[in-house]
Amino acid sequence: MATVLFGIVADSIRVDCLHVVPVLDVGEEREACDEPLMYLVMPLIVGATLRTTLLDGPIPLLRASRLAGQLLAGLAALHRLGAIHRDVKPESCLMAQVYGREHLRLADFGLAQAMTVGLIANPLANPPTSSSGALVGTAAYTSPEQVLGSALDERSDVYAAGVVLYELLVRRTPFRGAHFDLLNAHVHAAPPLPSSVAPQAASCYHALTRRLAALMVG
Repeated sequence: MATVLFGIVADSIRVDCLHVVPVLDVGEEREACDEPLMYLVMPLIVGATLRTTLLDGPIPLLRASRLAGQLLAGLAALHRLGAIHRDVKPESCLMAQVYGREHLRLADFGLAQAMTVGLIANPLANPPTSSSGALVGTAAYTSPEQVLGSALDERSDVYAAGVVLYELLVRRTPFRGAHFDLLNAHVHAAPPLPSSVAPQAASCYHALTRRLAALMVG
């Protein structure tokens, strides 16, 4: 199963896009340990994650918009292959310099894809485990359909990217709380207007929250 799975992963993620960290190779090592060890080979990206950038301080609107555009460009490249990332978050975004310019590169796609086998459990009813029915995605960025265990498509990634952009603009995610409270909010609550979280936020940000709310289910 593992060999077949990683073969599918390798075939599906050979994407030529500046804003996606490519998987160069995939394989299985049997000599190093008793159990087969599956591995992915990716290039070394020198730089921090978008999480570190967020911790450094407020991000100007133009820079936030540019970074969000690069994230969406990376997702679009994956989606054109019929692939879904499923775990979009600041920690999955690497900040690199290309010819002296800042470039966001989406990483962890192969790992996210590999974890999706058996994604059938409803996490609100059954806590996710690593052995069966694991929920893929970080709670603060999880789409409603992921929470409900429904079929996923590209909109799940777009939803998570919208949460990332929200955080870029106001330096916090739309929903906060314990794990299951977050999951419940993604399904049943509307995100607060950015200006209610950060008074300095311009009203032009409100269109983002309306778009996020439109992606809600239930």
